[in-house]
Amino acid sequence: MHQRCTANARILVERYGFDKDDITVLIDTDDSYTEPTGRNIRAALDSLVRSAQPGTFSSCNTAAWHAPSGETGEDDDTATMSALSLMT
Repeated sequence: MHQRCTANARILVERYGFDKDDITVLIDTDDSYTEPTGRNIRAALDSLVRSAQPGTFSSCNTAAWHAPSGETGEDDDTATMSALSLMT
Protein backbone atom coordinates (compact mmCIF):
# COMPACT_ATOMS: atom_id res chain seq x y z
CA MET A 1 0.00 0.00 0.00
CA HIS A 2 2.74 2.45 0.90
CA GLN A 3 4.57 1.76 -2.35
CA ARG A 4 1.41 2.61 -4.28
CA CYS A 5 1.13 5.93 -2.47
CA THR A 6 4.71 6.97 -3.18
CA ALA A 7 4.49 5.58 -6.72
CA ASN A 8 1.39 7.68 -7.41
CA ALA A 9 3.20 10.79 -6.20
CA ARG A 10 6.25 9.95 -8.34
CA ILE A 11 4.07 9.42 -11.43
CA LEU A 12 2.38 12.78 -10.91
CA VAL A 13 5.79 14.49 -10.81
CA GLU A 14 7.69 12.51 -13.45
CA ARG A 15 4.98 11.82 -16.00
CA TYR A 16 2.53 14.67 -15.57
CA GLY A 17 4.84 17.47 -14.46
CA PHE A 18 3.32 18.29 -11.08
CA ASP A 19 5.54 20.07 -8.58
CA LYS A 20 6.57 17.70 -5.79
CA ASP A 21 6.08 20.55 -3.30
CA ASP A 22 2.37 20.49 -4.18
CA ILE A 23 2.04 16.84 -3.15
CA THR A 24 1.63 15.77 0.48
CA VAL A 25 2.22 12.14 1.43
CA LEU A 26 1.45 10.79 4.92
CA ILE A 27 2.79 7.30 5.72
CA ASP A 28 2.97 5.51 9.07
CA THR A 29 5.92 3.21 8.34
CA ASP A 30 8.50 5.67 7.03
CA ASP A 31 9.92 8.32 9.34
CA SER A 32 10.77 10.59 6.40
CA TYR A 33 7.01 11.24 5.95
CA THR A 34 4.47 12.80 8.28
CA GLU A 35 2.52 10.15 10.19
CA PRO A 36 -1.15 9.87 9.12
CA THR A 37 -2.76 10.46 12.51
CA GLY A 38 -6.27 11.84 12.72
CA ARG A 39 -4.91 15.30 13.49
CA ASN A 40 -2.40 15.21 10.61
CA ILE A 41 -5.00 13.90 8.16
CA ARG A 42 -7.41 16.71 9.04
CA ALA A 43 -4.60 19.29 8.73
CA ALA A 44 -3.55 17.93 5.32
CA LEU A 45 -7.15 17.91 4.06
CA ASP A 46 -7.65 21.45 5.38
CA SER A 47 -4.52 22.58 3.53
CA LEU A 48 -5.74 20.87 0.35
CA VAL A 49 -9.10 22.63 0.52
CA ARG A 50 -7.62 26.03 1.40
CA SER A 51 -5.10 25.90 -1.44
CA ALA A 52 -7.65 25.03 -4.12
CA GLN A 53 -8.32 27.73 -6.69
CA PRO A 54 -10.47 27.81 -9.82
CA GLY A 55 -8.84 25.67 -12.49
CA THR A 56 -6.67 23.63 -10.11
CA PHE A 57 -6.75 19.85 -9.88
CA SER A 58 -7.10 18.27 -6.43
CA SER A 59 -6.89 14.63 -5.50
CA CYS A 60 -6.92 12.58 -2.33
CA ASN A 61 -5.76 8.96 -2.30
CA THR A 62 -6.21 6.85 0.84
CA ALA A 63 -5.30 3.30 1.73
CA ALA A 64 -6.02 1.02 4.70
CA TRP A 65 -8.08 3.30 6.93
CA HIS A 66 -8.07 2.25 10.57
CA ALA A 67 -9.84 4.03 13.41
CA PRO A 68 -9.29 2.37 16.79
CA SER A 69 -12.41 2.00 18.91
CA GLY A 70 -10.90 4.43 21.44
CA GLU A 71 -11.17 7.48 19.20
CA THR A 72 -13.03 10.11 21.17
CA GLY A 73 -13.64 12.93 18.73
CA GLU A 74 -12.30 15.62 16.47
CA ASP A 75 -9.26 16.48 18.58
CA ASP A 76 -8.32 12.85 19.19
CA ASP A 77 -5.05 11.85 17.57
CA THR A 78 -5.64 8.07 17.47
CA ALA A 79 -7.27 7.66 14.05
CA THR A 80 -4.69 6.54 11.54
CA MET A 81 -4.32 5.64 7.90
CA SER A 82 -1.58 3.53 6.42
CA ALA A 83 -1.08 5.96 3.58
CA LEU A 84 -2.54 9.22 2.38
CA SER A 85 -1.43 11.33 -0.52
CA LEU A 86 -2.83 14.73 -1.41
CA MET A 87 -2.04 17.04 -4.24
CA THR A 88 -3.32 20.25 -5.72
